[in-house]
Amino acid sequence: MTIPLLRLPLLASTKIIKYIDVKYLIFLIQLSTRAKTLVKLSEVHIELTVFQSSIQFQKLAGQGMVGRLEFSDSSEKPEDIPFKPPPQSIFDTKIQYQIRAFKKMMEDFVEFFKVCSVSFDLKSACSYTSLCFLEHAKGLGLKFTTAQVAIGGANPGVYRSLLDVCSNASQLLVLFDTEEAFTFNGFNEYRTHKLRFAVKNRCFNWFTVDHMCALINCSVVSVEELNWSNEDYNRFLKFWMASDGKLKSCTLWACRASIIPWFVLDGINHRQIRYSTYEIQRADGVKAEVVLSFSSCTLKVIDA
Repeated sequence: MTIPLLRLPLLASTKIIKYIDVKYLIFLIQLSTRAKTLVKLSEVHIELTVFQSSIQFQKLAGQGMVGRLEFSDSSEKPEDIPFKPPPQSIFDTKIQYQIRAFKKMMEDFVEFFKVCSVSFDLKSACSYTSLCFLEHAKGLGLKFTTAQVAIGGANPGVYRSLLDVCSNASQLLVLFDTEEAFTFNGFNEYRTHKLRFAVKNRCFNWFTVDHMCALINCSVVSVEELNWSNEDYNRFLKFWMASDGKLKSCTLWACRASIIPWFVLDGINHRQIRYSTYEIQRADGVKAEVVLSFSSCTLKVIDA
């Protein structure tokens, strides 16, 4: 039996719409002004995942089918057809077109649906594209659950701005693919639940002890390929012992096997509890286990 959805009373229509998959609602929105209004009033909750050239969508909590819209050139005119990519201008580069298509589609999602969360998988995108995507989503008032971005292929100003906007993510992966040195002083604003810095094919010379100390209020941190001395690890542990930060766990991987426990623990009151495992305590009584191998230093807070 066919239901004349657009002819039903408002309350009945909006209740039915809540049970329709987002993929079909997007087609419905393109039918008429009344269809657009009904979908808006239904306030369907969705979650989005953004890739370099597409947006994946699904109802909140994984209900219903997963759909995807590509940032491919559209022959449809006019440009304001909902969820249709804009026509590509002859003056557009590929990156410029992807950014324009992303902005239009995100604005359409926000207009017609209740976007509860957005994840970004932009590991293969250049830093400038990632920055434009994230800044636009932030401007729309959207909450980032997960962001995966790469630092490379741009300039230090773009890198700093990208790291700034990433502070809003609950979970963050940053892939460093550049040897270019640049300054960044914004890690003290990070309250990320789970943070990982990965490095491609080289030592992470840029990341210093001061950077790690600024991340003391993140919950879980992992940093790869550090070019730290034993004194650097020692300084970080002493900083943690004197702090009241929210850090629960961190793993610091060395780019070469050079960690010597007695140098790292020099001047730190500690107790060996297992082979390569030591207990230290903060000034406020919080205890942590420190596991030292030749190529890694792991700190994990002991639950009270």
